[in-house]
Amino acid sequence: MLTDDGKRYAGIDPCEICNGVGFGVTLFTQGCPNHCEGCHNPSTWDPSGGMPFDENAMNLLVRRCADPNIRRLTISGGEPFTSLITPYVSLWFKLNYPYKKLWVYTGFLYEDIVKESVDRLEDIDVLVDGPFVLAERDITLAFRGSRNQRIIDVPASLQAGHVVKLEVT
Repeated sequence: MLTDDGKRYAGIDPCEICNGVGFGVTLFTQGCPNHCEGCHNPSTWDPSGGMPFDENAMNLLVRRCADPNIRRLTISGGEPFTSLITPYVSLWFKLNYPYKKLWVYTGFLYEDIVKESVDRLEDIDVLVDGPFVLAERDITLAFRGSRNQRIIDVPASLQAGHVVKLEVT
């Protein structure tokens, strides 16, 4: 049984097209140390905010991800790499849906995450990295808010030993 031991989330969007390619489900984690100026989700900053990630939340993810029209799960924030939910949900998703894509949005850089632990990236297909920078805001970009952010093909990057950007429109 899941308990409220630091696993909190801000919400789940059960069917959306904004946070990755195709129809997807987005889990918004709770808690973010980055506090980017102009953040579109400042309500997720407080790690004690949001709701406990409980069996009801997990059951909603299970039901929605099982839908054959859903092509991906996106984990966003808050900050997924400071959330205790991310490794749990990532592993569950990739074990159950290896043919679907896992997208993760982070304010951290790929290079810093991979230095800390490659294991944190192994289940992720696409990483959108970098903090939102208000001075570089660009609403014409696909799947990101500022020009400094990158869309990264994680398996190709891990294999190549350097960032491999994914071109999406």
